[in-house]
Amino acid sequence: MNRMMVYYFMFEFVESDLFNTFLHDHSYVQESSEALKLYKMAVSIYRDTYGDDSLIVARMLNQVGLSASLSHSTENLDWALLALKEAIHIRLKYLGPHHVDVVDTMNNIAGVFLHKREMEVAKELYADVMLVRAYIFGKDHPSVAVTAQTLGKVYTRLSDFQNAMKHYELALEIYQGEVMKLASSHPLVVKVRDELVRVERIVMVGRNAR
Repeated sequence: MNRMMVYYFMFEFVESDLFNTFLHDHSYVQESSEALKLYKMAVSIYRDTYGDDSLIVARMLNQVGLSASLSHSTENLDWALLALKEAIHIRLKYLGPHHVDVVDTMNNIAGVFLHKREMEVAKELYADVMLVRAYIFGKDHPSVAVTAQTLGKVYTRLSDFQNAMKHYELALEIYQGEVMKLASSHPLVVKVRDELVRVERIVMVGRNAR
């Protein structure tokens, strides 16, 4: 098989949904350095095809950055952050700050800092994500509830229990509000309520210990 045919089949593979699944599985069963070779190969193919400053390249950088972050190794998280920062730079240039693709990449960057246990940075980014999602979709949108729930977890890890409870309560309000109308038995509602109860118990124990 000649070089052009190899390139063609590689490009078709990268374009397919199978590629993200392959990257995700590979990142768990191989050394992180091997997974990173695949990520870089994919981005290289897109750069050669579309140019560095392209929304299509930004989409791939966002996808492989997200995939790289799933392994949680330091090397993969660092590379994920580089890829996602480049992706958001390109997307901001063409789409502006109030676009769904921009906020999705911002959310992925926040997730990297969460996995890196840099909670203060994650908190600020998730707060921005929640504000932008509320601006784009409305304050009762499911994505706002999901972000509020994640912020509840971040505040809990920061031992800021009042803000943790505030964001869990906001998530519950949206999940069970007029837009989503989830039942009390819905897994999302049950999970947030359990998290809220756990934080309330921590606060109660702290008060009783004084």
